[in-house]
Amino acid sequence: MLRHDLSLRENMGTETAVISNCLLFDDPPPEWPSVLERAPAVPHFSEAWIRFRRSQGWKDSRVLMLADDARPVAAGVVYVKSSRWKPWKRKQARVDLLPVMVEGGAADVHGVAREMVELARRQRWSSLEVDSFGGPSPPPRLAELGLETRHRFEFVVDVARETGELWSGLKQSHRRKVRKAEAEGVRVAEETSLAAAVILEALQESTKERRAERGEEMQLMDSAGLHSMMQHLVQGEAARMMVARADGEPVSTMLLLQNGDAAYYLMGGTNEHGLHTNAASLLFFSTLVHLKERGFRTLNLGGVPQGAQNETSAANGLYRFKDGWAAVRRECQSGVWTATASASGARTRSPV
Repeated sequence: MLRHDLSLRENMGTETAVISNCLLFDDPPPEWPSVLERAPAVPHFSEAWIRFRRSQGWKDSRVLMLADDARPVAAGVVYVKSSRWKPWKRKQARVDLLPVMVEGGAADVHGVAREMVELARRQRWSSLEVDSFGGPSPPPRLAELGLETRHRFEFVVDVARETGELWSGLKQSHRRKVRKAEAEGVRVAEETSLAAAVILEALQESTKERRAERGEEMQLMDSAGLHSMMQHLVQGEAARMMVARADGEPVSTMLLLQNGDAAYYLMGGTNEHGLHTNAASLLFFSTLVHLKERGFRTLNLGGVPQGAQNETSAANGLYRFKDGWAAVRRECQSGVWTATASASGARTRSPV
């Protein structure tokens, strides 16, 4: 096993740990609950989210990265899937985000990413998709590890602030639209029934059509997938769905994944009437307050491609919308490693 430096901040000082072992468990090891207690709250690590991934055909395993003294320094979840029609082929794997640091310390995430690539090689996976839902930021140098990368921004709002501070932090145009939506009679509430999956599907379809007119692509989950998501997540209390209604009809919605005091925007949609009434603006602000009142500390508004910051980008409107909620912009990076590309010459390189 290769060893890589990993810097952990503990208290006010800095301790250098070394990843001496990267372990893969088909079932959660006995120490898994205590490890998670010492790691930051990560919505994509909740047991309900893991069950949802299983419903999509993924087999989940736990990853523990250990220091020389066998102390866990990073923990994560990796998903593996075999080809349905060609089971003899190599398995493909994915992580929704890289293993997170135990004890909440800062770390050289590049070493963690490198360990995941080494794990993919040892397990003989055909590919490893590394997503970045919730970070890390700054991101690892995935291209150096042979991954085809895509760069994105995420926007994180501190919802623990006073409501007045949340309001004053909004972009002026956002405040104006919130007031207009209230004047139009738009109302926002949380909904938990399975029937809400139909609302989400319809409003997402409206959003997809609108984005297509701007030349922007949007991938949608099918009806069965949305129903499964509602069943596993919302009714499993690992997510909440907020809906804005005008004249009693749903016009805008957002689905949030949650774990501990952290929430993550998964998906949403708005129809034409919702646009006319500025429902999405009221929906977002009401959700910030809703989460604050329930003890949450952060809401990650999700990501956009880094190119969306350019005014000529079809996604620039979405970038400006998310950037207007007094959010901290975080640079993230996702990528895909493939065994074929690695064998043809893209090898993991040690830092100079």
